[in-house]
Amino acid sequence: MKKILLFDGTNLLHRSHHALLKTDLRDREGNPVWAVHGLILSIISFAKKFEATNVVVTFDTPGGSAFRKELHPLYKANRGESNSGINYQLSLAYVILSELGVSTVAMQHEEADDLLASLATQSMNEYDEIIVVSNDRDCYQLINEKTKVLKTNSELVDNSYVREKYGIEANDYKVFAAFRGEPGDNIEGIKGIGEVKAAKIINSLSSYENLAHHEETLKELLGTKLASNVVAQQELLDRNLKLVELKRNLVVVPSLQRSKLVFERDTVDEVLGKHNLWQVKKKIYDYYF
Repeated sequence: MKKILLFDGTNLLHRSHHALLKTDLRDREGNPVWAVHGLILSIISFAKKFEATNVVVTFDTPGGSAFRKELHPLYKANRGESNSGINYQLSLAYVILSELGVSTVAMQHEEADDLLASLATQSMNEYDEIIVVSNDRDCYQLINEKTKVLKTNSELVDNSYVREKYGIEANDYKVFAAFRGEPGDNIEGIKGIGEVKAAKIINSLSSYENLAHHEETLKELLGTKLASNVVAQQELLDRNLKLVELKRNLVVVPSLQRSKLVFERDTVDEVLGKHNLWQVKKKIYDYYF
């Protein structure tokens, strides 16, 4: 079975940064490497566990999504600035993974999630199984018969998981998120609509471009007052749908073409030794040599 793992490198590195901060792992020059250590360990451990033949790691670039910030200037404005230690390690992770021969991709003005969506979509004809490794729920919209989402706690999310947890099919997740909102991204939801009511609407309507056409159905579901309020928020819903939908048409073919996971012993010794990543080196030796 041909299997590819697609990693949200930015998401995983941030989590590694906070989880391993107390280790204060540094390279020979005293630069921080604890988050890089955690990220690369996660990549090789998941690749081994799920027997992936191919791997691509995506990264955000400074400034984030130009399209979403133009549409919603306060998009992700609730997030604090990344500290210099995280920014340094993000850049370093990209360099080290590339030097090790792991396929990496970052694109100016685009987010890692959009790269994941494009990679997953453009892998459908080539792979038997596609696993997107991310804790970001936006990726649930990518789930289909071949594609699953793997959370960093090793929980594998498929359509059954989404249906059981949210009461919808995975391919409706972007609509669900547009109604509910995404507080972590500073996306305001439709007032009066939480997860339960969002699921009711999705399971009752076939389209959302003109809620006024469905006002009678909405009144039956939500009551007259709330239904009218929802219809009045059509413009917000339209904006949210654009914000939460991931791009699937970015140019990522070169990253897929070089995605076969192969390590060279001499390169591993040189690159990881230089950065004091001895545990990572040992793990690669254990798994691949």
